[in-house]
Amino acid sequence: MSKLFSILIVFILFLGSNETQGQSRVLSNDGMVLDRSIGAGTRYNTPRKTSSIDVVKTTVDALTEKLKLDGFQVAILQKIVSDYNEKALDVTEESIPNEAKLEKINIEKAAMDVKITEILTDKQKVAFIELKKTNREKREGRKSGKKKKKSSESEESDSDMF
Repeated sequence: MSKLFSILIVFILFLGSNETQGQSRVLSNDGMVLDRSIGAGTRYNTPRKTSSIDVVKTTVDALTEKLKLDGFQVAILQKIVSDYNEKALDVTEESIPNEAKLEKINIEKAAMDVKITEILTDKQKVAFIELKKTNREKREGRKSGKKKKKSSESEESDSDMF
């Protein structure tokens, strides 16, 4: 009987000393706690890639390529675009209505465009105006596309009602 009792105690100690895989323990600020989330360890094993885009560099590179600017023009353009970017960020941080922010940013953008055209040659000015025109058409196309979708959706929902 004592032999059976000692085997039973050893067996209970053996089972009690191991953690079960279903409830793995995690160390937190409160001590050891149960991790009951599904896939908690495998969900974020690789660090997320966060890439910050340098708006000034991207803008200057695009304009340099499309307008074929020389080194002097690139240096001036970089200063103009970085100044505009700083002013636009300052405006977005102001506590005024969005319409007023948009108006201020548009004023700054117009001033930037004037400064840019001052450093361009006649041929580059024509290309710059064409570039602005195509960008404006793309923007308006996207806006009108959204409006068309909304109006067609509302027409479909009206027809579904009857």
